Amino acid sequence: MVILKNIVASFAIKGSSLLLALLTMPAYIRFFDNQQVLGLWFTIITTLSWILNFDMGLGNGLRNRLVSALGENSVEKARGYISSTYLVTFGLVVLLGLFLGILVPLVDWNAVFNVSKENISSESLTAAVGFIFAGILAQLLLRTITSILFALQKAALPALLSLATNASLLAFVLLVEPGTSGHNVLMLAQAYALAANLPLVIATILVFATSLRHCLPWPSAFRFVDAVDVFQLGGTFFLLQILFMLLANTNPFLISRLSDPKDVVDFQVYSRPFTALSTLFVLALTPIWSAVTEAVVKSDFGWLDQLFKRLSVLAVMTTLVMFAFVPALQPFVDVWLGANAIHIDPGYALAFAASASVFAWNGVLSSIANGAGILRVQGIMLALGVALKLLIASTMTAATGAWIWVVVSDVAALVPYLVVQSVCLRRFTRNSGRCGKGAGS
Repeated sequence: MVILKNIVASFAIKGSSLLLALLTMPAYIRFFDNQQVLGLWFTIITTLSWILNFDMGLGNGLRNRLVSALGENSVEKARGYISSTYLVTFGLVVLLGLFLGILVPLVDWNAVFNVSKENISSESLTAAVGFIFAGILAQLLLRTITSILFALQKAALPALLSLATNASLLAFVLLVEPGTSGHNVLMLAQAYALAANLPLVIATILVFATSLRHCLPWPSAFRFVDAVDVFQLGGTFFLLQILFMLLANTNPFLISRLSDPKDVVDFQVYSRPFTALSTLFVLALTPIWSAVTEAVVKSDFGWLDQLFKRLSVLAVMTTLVMFAFVPALQPFVDVWLGANAIHIDPGYALAFAASASVFAWNGVLSSIANGAGILRVQGIMLALGVALKLLIASTMTAATGAWIWVVVSDVAALVPYLVVQSVCLRRFTRNSGRCGKGAGS
């Protein structure tokens, strides 16, 4: 019942967030009068957000360990895990902040993002990068609260925080008068830093003033053994986060480098409708991770087996919906962005449908595998997938001049993993043997 309530609430909230994300695209197009600069903005946000993966997996480690501590009604253990995670994460943020404070002024960001200084000055771009990095570093610490909310099986609330951020950014681009390209990027960078963090601050205050008022993080509650415990499990998650980031979050950067930043705008136009469909499916999986962890603790493998079967059926249905949407993409874009915004290539649309489908399937497998601590297979197959993606994306884009190969490489990289992990999880859920369990499982 808790899972069902979370799914329904998450659908309502995330559905609204996805609608806002779609509305934001035409608002961005109006805000930026230069398509290359708009492509730059998308690339900056995607690329610099990679740093959010450098929490060493502590958030995911805390999520799994906190479920067990709360299940045992151990306030002392829960507070120890929470305090230790916050303190270690704060230390990481300080170290990264010092490093980036030195690095940012020294880098030629125009060269990194393949954008000319005629479109945006190096001073404006460097300042924008600095603000975004500051906002992301704050997120790195503050988003620990989302792991706590997931452990509390309040999965709808992180979606609400995302909705607040998207709504704030949409309001900003609609209400603020645009200026020069450099001024626009700088203003939006400042707005992003504030919009991404303020909801996290409010959520943190509310959670520790209510549900976890006895688990308020405090330096005196830090325990080295808890930090090591979370870090050991989180370290494996950290590796998986980095590998998945290289698969899922590098497309704008690769397109910008291998082709042109303005092609990132076309990528976003194709990607957002399919991403919305895929996200609606993955959204339903959000509460599954913690529920699987709880089922493993109770050795309820019958429930896990039924869960895997049902989610697999839903993944098949989602895949069919993806491909059925391909003929409707052009009419949808005409209504969404205007009749002459972009001509949809059916081949490109099929590639995006296939990409969104494999990521939806990955959502099923990773939710169960991460909740059960079955991590080794993911590590091996995702590492191979990253190598395959970079090889296909770089060689085929250079040979053909078509950026769509970056998207095709996602499919080629993930399919082998999906096959191997599916076999592994079938064995595990039927309780017929161990299957690649990682550290701390």
